[in-house]
Amino acid sequence: MLEKCFSFKHLIPLLSKAGENYSPAKLESLIKGIAAAPDNFRFREWVRLVAARPIPRLEKELLHSLKQISLASDGLSHKTNLQRIKILRIELCKRNLDGYIIPKSDRHQGEYIARHSERLWWLTGFSGSAGVAVVLPRKAAIFVDGRYAIQVKQEVDHKIFSHEMFSNMGPADWIAIHARQNIRIGFDPWLLTGDQVNRYKKKFSDLGVTLIPTNYNPIDVIWSSQPARPISPVLPHIKKYAGETASIKKNRLTRFLLKENLDAAVLTKPDSICWLLNIRGNDIPFSPLVLCFAILHRTGTIELFVDRRKLTPKAIRHLGKEVEISGLDSLQRSLARLVQKTSRVRLETSSAPYWIESFLRKKGGIICKGNDPCQLPKSYKNSTEIDGARIAHERDGAALCTLFSWLDRTIKKGIVNELMIDERLERIRMEDPNYRGPSFPAITASGPNGAIVHYRVTKETNRNLQNGELFLLDCGAQHHAGTTDVTRTIPIGTPTDEMRECYTRVLKGHIALATVSFPEGTTGSQLDVLARQYLWDAGLDFDHGTGHGVGSYLSVHEGPHRISKLCNNIPLEPGMIISNEPGYYKKSEFGIRIESLVLVTNKQPYKTSKRKILGFETLTLVPINLSLIKKQLMTRSEIEWLNIYHSSILEKIRPKLKKPDQMWLADATKTFTPN
Repeated sequence: MLEKCFSFKHLIPLLSKAGENYSPAKLESLIKGIAAAPDNFRFREWVRLVAARPIPRLEKELLHSLKQISLASDGLSHKTNLQRIKILRIELCKRNLDGYIIPKSDRHQGEYIARHSERLWWLTGFSGSAGVAVVLPRKAAIFVDGRYAIQVKQEVDHKIFSHEMFSNMGPADWIAIHARQNIRIGFDPWLLTGDQVNRYKKKFSDLGVTLIPTNYNPIDVIWSSQPARPISPVLPHIKKYAGETASIKKNRLTRFLLKENLDAAVLTKPDSICWLLNIRGNDIPFSPLVLCFAILHRTGTIELFVDRRKLTPKAIRHLGKEVEISGLDSLQRSLARLVQKTSRVRLETSSAPYWIESFLRKKGGIICKGNDPCQLPKSYKNSTEIDGARIAHERDGAALCTLFSWLDRTIKKGIVNELMIDERLERIRMEDPNYRGPSFPAITASGPNGAIVHYRVTKETNRNLQNGELFLLDCGAQHHAGTTDVTRTIPIGTPTDEMRECYTRVLKGHIALATVSFPEGTTGSQLDVLARQYLWDAGLDFDHGTGHGVGSYLSVHEGPHRISKLCNNIPLEPGMIISNEPGYYKKSEFGIRIESLVLVTNKQPYKTSKRKILGFETLTLVPINLSLIKKQLMTRSEIEWLNIYHSSILEKIRPKLKKPDQMWLADATKTFTPN
């Protein structure tokens, strides 16, 4: 609970006038949960969770209470606190544990997590999106990947936690080196997956290290200011945006269960459940998700496990009679009944909590390992979702053109820094009533910061845009109609010849992928080389994937398809949306990335071919910088593609802009002529 005490007793008479009856404890719990969800100050749907018919004064007082809670410290800072690890070791000793594994994760293994689940951040000071800490009696370490090599040094005291790269040594290897024989290492069985636990056990089998799943999380015991679990309303995602009903989706999946001779599927990914039931929420930042679990039975019945306080009467009507709604505390009983009546259960053990897998096995269930059955059908966008994606990209294209127009004018007048651009972008987007928030933290990276692939500006790292540097903007937006993700790189002043050559090689790879034709059955890994070939010609490359799937008003990163060097057996098929984002990064100097979202489409085959031929339609509508292009490296067909693309942007975006921004767009999309 929060360290600062709050009183909500003054709200009870107002709630009584609105026809609601609350005890002080029940009201406090609800309001703290609402305060823990992001963006509740902008969107007021949460008010009806407190009162079905709120009166104006009540709403005003509720909002004031939320703001007061938000001002209280939750203990999350960008510095390591030695006292916290000391207290944790005392707590572990009480529980007869010699160490503990603390991952950056929640019960759903999502990319973004609620502040309630930021245990790794609270303990270490590390705020990045991926990492693991291990605490032993005399040593501790934090493990991150290459994206966070710089950030971990800035935020985590190396005298308290040694800094380790996953590419050099994983947590299990580190424990094997530093732990003594016959020790007990604890872990939260809700925060590690079955596959992860099995890898640890395999490593520890001959070392005398015992893994102990705990029925509590010791961080939760000692984190006195831990935020509540988030409570945001379950919102119907209506057919106008979803394109098909939840019943149609459910019937498709039950046919899959019958075909595979499965009795049920346990769903642990909120994006799958939200897609299946046509619901959205606001429990975590950046992705409009409801944190919940579900069981889909072959009979067509769906059990939904969710905090009931998130449900309005409208949401209950939307879910319908075919969805049996239970609280989260009912999941264990339902899993026990499931294995009593059935035997074959689909579970994605790479993402499901170890607790669920372990419980099902103990009760005698047969786990049929496999992909979440929602993931692949979710990736095939229907015609309504495709039209929605085009609409979302037009809206976001207008916002970004407005931003770049402002930046072009402002940089000539005085100082502009990364934080100013981040804040300006959000203000511009919020002028659109359809905008629901960013789809990930924007990357506003100038000069050497652009070489940090997942850079996120802070007050400490903020820098001014300087003449002769590059500026990289990677950002995305959530709209009811769809989700966007775009990256553009521009010069500040006069770029060097090296910058222009690298940029042109990245652009050539981007165009090669955008214009490719390929037969059905082709996977993203088979196309990846197209985006890299011109960089390879110069001995250059980039160390991230070329493309990731994108949801429809869901997660900005979704699978199972991707474009990457890594092998992937999921073929690209019509309706899939995926990013096209080659780049190049010169350490401590600059970063370049050109990212657009593309839609997999059917293409007209040659008359002599009987094979289905596919290609891409570029959805993103933001100009590609012309002054960074070295014309002599471009072919006529590449220049033709660029001019057609820019003509399309001018036609679709110009009517949405104000006059000064229209002038900027006309110049940004002017005809690019070869030498």
